[in-house]
Amino acid sequence: MKVLPVLGETPFIALVPRGLRWTNAGGGGFYLGSQSFNEIDPGLRADLQVDRDGKLMMYGHVELVAPFLLRGQRRTAASAEEDLEFRLFCSRKNRIIGCIGEPLRVQVIHQVVPPPLATLQVCCDGHRATLRWAGFELEEKIPVDVIHLRVKTDRRDEILDVSPEATQYELNELLPDTDYEFYLRLQSHAGAGDSISCSCRTNARCSPPLGLSRAGASTTYVDLQWKPPQVLGNERTGDRWQLQAEEVRSYEAQLSIADDSPSPRSRSLSKSRTSAAADLSLDKSDLCRRCRWEMGSLQSKSSEHLTGRLGGLRPDTLYSLEMFCAVNSMGAGTAARELQFWTMPLHPRATRQIAELCQFVIQRNFGFGGLVVLTLREAFLRLLQCKEDELLSRYGLRVIVVGIATHSRGVVASPDGLDLDACLASPSLAGLGTELEDAKALLQHLSGHCDAVLEAINASHRDGQPALDLLEAALRLTPPAHAITASKPPVAFGYRRLSQLASQNQRRFLFESSVMDGVPVFSLLRQLPGACVRRISGILNSTTNLILTRMQSEGCTLEEAVEFAQDQGIAERDPSDDLDGKDAAVKLCCLSAVAFRRDVDPAQIPTASIRGITLAEIRDAASRGLAVKVVCEAELVDGEVKASVSLRHLPLTSAIGCLQGASSAVTLETDVLAPVTVTSTDPTTMDTAYGLLQDLLTAVLVKLEGGEEKSFLMEEEKLRRFADEMPELPLQFKEMPDSSSSDAEHFVKLRARNPGGWSTWSEEVVTSSIARQQGADNAQRALEQAMARRVPENLMKVLKDVRDIEFDDKTLVSEATELLETLQAVQTKVGEAMVSRDPENLQRVLAEAQKVSLPGLEKAQALLDHLQRVCKNLDTAKGIDALRAALRDGHEARLPAPILQRAVQRLGTREAAQQGLEMAMEAARVPVLRAALDTAKDMHLPSEDAALSLLKAISHSENLLQASLISRDIRDLERALDSSDKSGLREDELIMRAQKLLARQIELRDDASARLAASMEARFPEELQAALETASVSQVDQQSIVEGTHLLRQLEQLLADIEAGNTAK
Repeated sequence: MKVLPVLGETPFIALVPRGLRWTNAGGGGFYLGSQSFNEIDPGLRADLQVDRDGKLMMYGHVELVAPFLLRGQRRTAASAEEDLEFRLFCSRKNRIIGCIGEPLRVQVIHQVVPPPLATLQVCCDGHRATLRWAGFELEEKIPVDVIHLRVKTDRRDEILDVSPEATQYELNELLPDTDYEFYLRLQSHAGAGDSISCSCRTNARCSPPLGLSRAGASTTYVDLQWKPPQVLGNERTGDRWQLQAEEVRSYEAQLSIADDSPSPRSRSLSKSRTSAAADLSLDKSDLCRRCRWEMGSLQSKSSEHLTGRLGGLRPDTLYSLEMFCAVNSMGAGTAARELQFWTMPLHPRATRQIAELCQFVIQRNFGFGGLVVLTLREAFLRLLQCKEDELLSRYGLRVIVVGIATHSRGVVASPDGLDLDACLASPSLAGLGTELEDAKALLQHLSGHCDAVLEAINASHRDGQPALDLLEAALRLTPPAHAITASKPPVAFGYRRLSQLASQNQRRFLFESSVMDGVPVFSLLRQLPGACVRRISGILNSTTNLILTRMQSEGCTLEEAVEFAQDQGIAERDPSDDLDGKDAAVKLCCLSAVAFRRDVDPAQIPTASIRGITLAEIRDAASRGLAVKVVCEAELVDGEVKASVSLRHLPLTSAIGCLQGASSAVTLETDVLAPVTVTSTDPTTMDTAYGLLQDLLTAVLVKLEGGEEKSFLMEEEKLRRFADEMPELPLQFKEMPDSSSSDAEHFVKLRARNPGGWSTWSEEVVTSSIARQQGADNAQRALEQAMARRVPENLMKVLKDVRDIEFDDKTLVSEATELLETLQAVQTKVGEAMVSRDPENLQRVLAEAQKVSLPGLEKAQALLDHLQRVCKNLDTAKGIDALRAALRDGHEARLPAPILQRAVQRLGTREAAQQGLEMAMEAARVPVLRAALDTAKDMHLPSEDAALSLLKAISHSENLLQASLISRDIRDLERALDSSDKSGLREDELIMRAQKLLARQIELRDDASARLAASMEARFPEELQAALETASVSQVDQQSIVEGTHLLRQLEQLLADIEAGNTAK
């Protein structure tokens, strides 16, 4: 189609006001009314498109951008109308020379975009959020079609349509612990206005409750104890978006029967005897039910623990409590670990019922008068309250506190017992009992009314006073009382004196809480008969350990770490004794006094201070895999105790070097045992309180020689055998008190125990004479049974008991002795193999133990399975990360050093191969990368797949380059160079050759193409023939060659016609 000349050079279409007219006056032009109209807004015009041949296209589409159509008019209304028309204009040299065709009328309606809202607020209530907004007060109302609400989180982004009349919107089922962003804007036909936004963060669900345990039990209920969750919601939000502060509303759990053993009793859970404190409802299955504790029904016996009762249970049953969690506004939180517990059995009856463990007690009347507490230890008193029912049901013991002495709240006494709830709640003890002047007056007032005195005051580190005098006064009461202390100085300065005084008065001096917050380290020292403690070492001051580990983990200064320890209530206001090692020295004296039976003066122990420790020294040690620790050491050398408190750099993998926070540990080295390490991890006041309770129970329940009570345990298997064979119960008559020891009557009581605790006592059997009995037949049967069971400890005990008895079989004792020696030798080998933790040695020793039928190999077999599993992971680990994880498991499993060293060597080889592979990938050369891959074969390195892909890509590029250099084809060269650029090939010499060859070939092609064009223009056949031959070998495009060939044929034909015409003439 040819363009009419009248269209001009640049015809265009435009949107112009209606009423535009053409006039020939003045050379011709357009007028709008009386005004000349020569210019059109560029946004209102569009030039006609041009095709590939440079011809105008008389059809198609154009887009006009018209930001302002009302020229010079100030628009105040919400909308306005304008009459316009489309026209086709002719122009030349950017000047309108005319228009063609009839105009197309257009009516444009203008609207105003809605303004942004004035305010937008959000308020959360659990998983529900309410948005409220308000707009500006405008003179003229602007129409709004819809309100767009955009809700954005990390997981989703959606837009909701809201009614334009709405001023608030409620969102439900929000995700917990999630950041929400809300964007709100108004929408009309004119478009969308600007957005206004706000944000909030929903609360998290509660973290799991801590320390879920059984606090007490009976035959039909248990008391559960736990600590509230540490995180009630989202701690980062601080509840600032919440309508109400977050709190725990209730606790939930699921109860089921865990005992799968067959029982004639019904397996269904009782629902008729539920506790008032727990709302229990049946689930779909009759074997489990949901439990719910409302906050108002829970008891708080201490500032940290909550107690709830779970009733409607049946006696002597193993239950499982699962999915125990706290419920807040976001619903059920993270569940705590499963808890399994037993309910107590009923007391034994005159039937053949068999309990797991029974206890027989032959005793005279025994009572516990009262307890005097010298200083108010809230944690201990609350623990005493919490354990009240358990102590009564399990031990038949009721502890009555008859006196309390405090420094600031007063001193009171009451022989009938004090009200502990009132003592703990009241700021002053005045009015709660008889008020006394001081602790000494309290002891004198309660003489004859107390069985034990508990002391936990701050004693002097110089001489142990005044605690030393108070404990001595307690042991000199009439009658004497047991002396229990949680202070270190009385033990360090008066251990031997107080212990001798207690022994003389048939009482006990106990102090388990004085070192390591109640961990039974002193009990361990006392329970090592036949072993001599040679050396003691460890970390005894938890304050300095917390300060040093805080500096390492948080990168803070010594002063900042001390301030943190004081805020946590671990360090004193004046931490000098802790920082300078004096506290650790006193504790070391306590351990030395008990372990070595030697008095050591704390002032004579060399100490080290951490005041000079810097953060740079801590970091330097950490970079070398070491930790700075305050280590206490005491050793018995030639009858003298060598003790010190020093700063050490210990490996982070050692038993003591790995201790974090306020943890402490002590290692005992004896002449017969391997080193024994006892650790206390982040102790609390409850640890110290338990140490005091442990000492109290030890003093009261564990009778001294010459006491009034004897108790005997009979295992379940013995009860079964005797129940099947004999109608009476076989008591251990040799160990029982003879009736001649007292004129009072004896009585026998029986009770049973399962993991849930002891049952109540049975009825008493009164007798005036219990004779001792020995029988050769029974002894021989017992020895044969011990030989059949092959338990070394039992066999040794039986041999000791029957050493004075003559048997019919003279060889029985010698055979039993030989068997005992064999079993003990094998048992020793098993123990040594378990300590060495060499899988091959342990497997060999276990085979030997199984050959002699040594029982109790379950732990050794489990350890062997674990070690073999760890070794298999070390041998089969693929890649670096897997081998590193397996090596970490090997360190945790304490595998022997040679096994770990081999794994470390393999790890080093793989890391070196990985580094070489990464360097080869960076070099991007085929031989280098192929060699690196051959080295890394079967190592499963992280970069192996990427290296294989890269090798494939650069090999392909290199092959293309070599092939293009041979073919010398321009397209092959371009394709090969493009491939090498994409693959990252670094064969610079090969690439440069290809680039030079490509440039030369392109130059030859261009020259040949120019020569061919010139020959076609000159039209000389011979020259054109030569140019075509050159072009054919110079890779000139085929179209040019075809056109040249066609022209050559035309010229040759023309010459032939001319020559034929000349011949004809």
